[in-house]
Amino acid sequence: MQADLLVTGFLFHKGRVLEGGIAVVDGKIWKVGKESTLPKADQTLKTRKLVLPGLIDMHVHLRDMELSHKEDYFTGTCAAVAGGFTTVVDMPNTVPYTDTAGKLKEKMEVAKGKIVCNVGFYCGFPRDLNEVDEINRHALGFKVYTYRSEEEWDPQSIASLVEASRGVVCFHCETPAKKPEPSFFDVDAISALHTENSELEAIKHVLSSVKKSVHICHVSTPASVMVCSGRATCEATPHHLLLSKEDARRIGVIAHVLPPLRNEPERLLRLLSEGRIDVIASDHAPHALEEKEQLAPGFPGLETTLPLMLTLVNDGFLSLRRLVSCLSSNPARILGLENKGEVEEGKDADLTIVDLKAEHVIDASRFYSKAKFSPFDGRKCVGKPYATIIGGEVRMENGELFVKKGCGSVVTP
Repeated sequence: MQADLLVTGFLFHKGRVLEGGIAVVDGKIWKVGKESTLPKADQTLKTRKLVLPGLIDMHVHLRDMELSHKEDYFTGTCAAVAGGFTTVVDMPNTVPYTDTAGKLKEKMEVAKGKIVCNVGFYCGFPRDLNEVDEINRHALGFKVYTYRSEEEWDPQSIASLVEASRGVVCFHCETPAKKPEPSFFDVDAISALHTENSELEAIKHVLSSVKKSVHICHVSTPASVMVCSGRATCEATPHHLLLSKEDARRIGVIAHVLPPLRNEPERLLRLLSEGRIDVIASDHAPHALEEKEQLAPGFPGLETTLPLMLTLVNDGFLSLRRLVSCLSSNPARILGLENKGEVEEGKDADLTIVDLKAEHVIDASRFYSKAKFSPFDGRKCVGKPYATIIGGEVRMENGELFVKKGCGSVVTP
């Protein structure tokens, strides 16, 4: 038998690193084993590098539609592939806002002609809960912003949505704001408006409203992590794990994000290493630079997440097993993507190859994202993505992309 692709290297397989190879047939992993036991292939990618299951970012904002000046499906998914991600899931806070089955399907149709990796979608809190069954057929889950409207704070509405959803329900947890946002970048004013307690109380409110497990987005404090324990899955971002309130003062408005950067991020990092945080997500949130300077919250993260996390692995703060769990197997499980998240025979041939020892400096000016800025710009890293393989096709190797618009796939339940 002739395989379509043969990949060799040091494979992360069943929790261990083994030297060997992966034979790919029809976009699936056909066989994993020693290179001598594998068939010849039409294409071979031989490396001495680390081969991981394809990385999944379950929290990105790809913009497009009426926000395409910030990012579009092509540039955003190019950034994903360049950053080593094979699958991403897009949030609903676009223009128009995605809160009906019709808007969701319209967005998916637009994406089909542009994306270059696997892309799934969340729907916002539905205008009509009677649409949930139809949305369930297309979305991987729902995203609820607890501060956004009375309905999204109402316990009965939350419970009804969670009960009706067949996918994951994700929550951005903050109590509804009682004051307007500051008109200029003031670290203390922003922190006073978006407090640690506001996040914690909103998480408690959500968890007291539901019977099924839900997912809590971008936790920013140890207290938030601990209240989720055993009751909800949760994610942390690289910026909340690595940057502090003092870094925000030093960097300025480029570091503005919600939730804001907190004190003592090393405590959050310790909980990640201990296995109390389920997912690492970028919260990729690109803006035009002039919007960023006017306090638009967030920044691009798809091209910085993996290098930052590999640096933690090299520095001994994070085990390779935890990295794979938080960036691949756990997101796949939470999202219900049964064919992803592991280097196993029969699974999708989505693979991320990393050069664990490559030393480099983050250079935001070279991002594939339209947003050429980052609070991590100029940061030294050890470890970077070397190749991204999606469905058995090499989409990136050694920094060069091999993609065309629309070569990606929309992921549905």
